[in-house]
Amino acid sequence: MINGVGNIGYGYGYGVLPNYQVKQNPDETLLNFGQAIALEPKQEKISFGEGCGLIVKGIGKQVGDMITTIFKHPAKTLLAVGGTTLGLMALPLVGIPVAVGGAALAVGFAGLAAIKGIKHASQFARNNRAGNYDEARKNLEQIGGDTVDLALSAPFVPKGIKSIKKFAKYGKVGVNHQALAELKSAKGLKGKFKSLKTTGKNAERSVNFSEVTENELSKLNGVTDAEKARIRQYIQDYNVPKEQIPEVVLEQWAKEHGISTKPKLSFVATQKNTLGSASPVNGNIVVKDTTLPDLPPSTGGQIDKSWRSVKSRLVNPYTYEETYQNTLTGQTRIDYIDKATRDARTNLLNETRNLSPEANMIDTIVHEREHIDQFARIYKIGEKFKGCTPSAEAQTMYRQMAAEMAPMTPQEIAKYKAMANYNKSGTLATYIMEPCEIGAREAEAKLLAKQEFRILDEVFKETAKVPPSNVKSDLIMNAVRTQSAIS
Repeated sequence: MINGVGNIGYGYGYGVLPNYQVKQNPDETLLNFGQAIALEPKQEKISFGEGCGLIVKGIGKQVGDMITTIFKHPAKTLLAVGGTTLGLMALPLVGIPVAVGGAALAVGFAGLAAIKGIKHASQFARNNRAGNYDEARKNLEQIGGDTVDLALSAPFVPKGIKSIKKFAKYGKVGVNHQALAELKSAKGLKGKFKSLKTTGKNAERSVNFSEVTENELSKLNGVTDAEKARIRQYIQDYNVPKEQIPEVVLEQWAKEHGISTKPKLSFVATQKNTLGSASPVNGNIVVKDTTLPDLPPSTGGQIDKSWRSVKSRLVNPYTYEETYQNTLTGQTRIDYIDKATRDARTNLLNETRNLSPEANMIDTIVHEREHIDQFARIYKIGEKFKGCTPSAEAQTMYRQMAAEMAPMTPQEIAKYKAMANYNKSGTLATYIMEPCEIGAREAEAKLLAKQEFRILDEVFKETAKVPPSNVKSDLIMNAVRTQSAIS
């Protein structure tokens, strides 16, 4: 028998194994322990360098996931990013500028990233304190990913909050039915995007216009609240896209003069120095379309370009003598201009030259609307303006206007007869002295003398100085933020 861990007996020719035990191999025990160590989480403390590396790793992983998601899940990416972009572009249809929508998303994404970052930082602190270093390492990588989301939004938060506050104070939410109609009628995808882009610009300009209006009104001293409210309303009536300004002018002119019938108005190409005109034949107004090239100069018209001024002198304290020569025939002629009339026109030209483009348009339409009123009054007294026969449509309009006019005095009738029969040669002098032109310029002078119009002009000028937001940049940044959020 051998005594040891196990007992082995021999007897009578055969062995007996009554009680067998096998002792564990010490080498095998060490091998298994080493494997156990390899499978255990790394529970060493995290050094500062390793922690920074883990955060950088998390940043790289988040960026990599963003790129991977684009290729692995293109439909999901297109739905999320495309939906965000279209949603932002559609906001102006309810009066909200794209920049404001983008600002709200930036603030929202920054808030979510901050919440996630705080959550993961809290988990890291708890796991690190408890010695769960492997989990703490995961938390540091998550913090790195949160840093990407935060970096895409946090820098834009101060400006975003400012934009949101500005809109809350000066903006107005409401369905823009005209913009919706224009979007619906736009041809093709390109046309619809262009329509949305234009609507977005108008929505942003509207908010800026309202802010500038309040700034200008705050400068007024000695003005009652009631008067300030009246001026504000006058100005806000013009808080519309530029192409809609003519309708506002005609509406205000109708209210002021008690004549509701309005002439047709259209934008057309004109000669270089022609801002607008009114036709006694058609009874309509045309205004210069600044987006179209100027028409070539021509002879004839209100001022015949073939008559060139060769001499001008003041013959007495009240009268200028103007000498003209016809460049085509060599003929010369002398016309006389009343000094006060000439000076008034010169002053008017100097004033209008300094107006904003929008205010200049208003001034032009007021001038031409006065001509339409003159044509209607001439028609009312049975005369024809310079022998022109109005079209059937114009005659109908003149009759409607005449019916809305107060009865004219004998002096007014004589005044309009003189307008109808004034004979001019086509020189600048006879144009300046034309009675209907003097009347239209007087209407301009009244407009320019109005306090509310002067303030409106300043509002237009200051609004034009406000730099527009970069819509393309807003859309791209929010597309990236959305992509990061879904990765």
